[in-house]
Amino acid sequence: MRQRCPLPGCLAAWLRRAGLAGADPRLETLAGAVPVRFDGATIVLELPPARLLRTDVAISWEGRDWRFDEVDLGVPHVVTFVADHAALRQAPVIALGRHVRGHPQFAPRGCNVNFAALEGGRLHLRTYERGVEDETLGCGTGATAAVLVAQRRFGLPARVEVVTCSGESVWIEHAPDAPPQLSGGAHFVADGRVAPDLLDGLEPAR
Repeated sequence: MRQRCPLPGCLAAWLRRAGLAGADPRLETLAGAVPVRFDGATIVLELPPARLLRTDVAISWEGRDWRFDEVDLGVPHVVTFVADHAALRQAPVIALGRHVRGHPQFAPRGCNVNFAALEGGRLHLRTYERGVEDETLGCGTGATAAVLVAQRRFGLPARVEVVTCSGESVWIEHAPDAPPQLSGGAHFVADGRVAPDLLDGLEPAR
């Protein structure tokens, strides 16, 4: 499944469509609570605090050292920058992403692997996601990690536009000593039903 927006955003959009979301829902995730705000068609998420763990982690691949900065948003990410958008289109996202995702440097959790380029004040991003084990059309926490690294490296402002692989943009706002905020849209591309027996034995939330 190729997703265009982070899973909490997709869930928030579904809850709103189903009439189950209040004015300001709060989603509990394994990475922490994610407050949600709806601004028209835009979904605004307040993500868990971001931590820059390591910089310039060298990974050797096919005769070249690639350097990654490691960021924890409750979800592990690494980010590397290439020269420009043209170089990003040619980046070996799947092959190198697969190599880095399971590299001993990032054991035991592994990581999502982000390739970014700064051009015209915007970040362009491609992401190899663990779990999916492929490139996805967009990754909200990956966009956030890339902005955190770009702010440190290039002095970008608090609010940054990130153009994802799908061609659509998300906006990351990250000020010092504040949780990052992610704004973007969600697209319904499929529907389904939950088989009743999958719910057997589950207790309602208290």
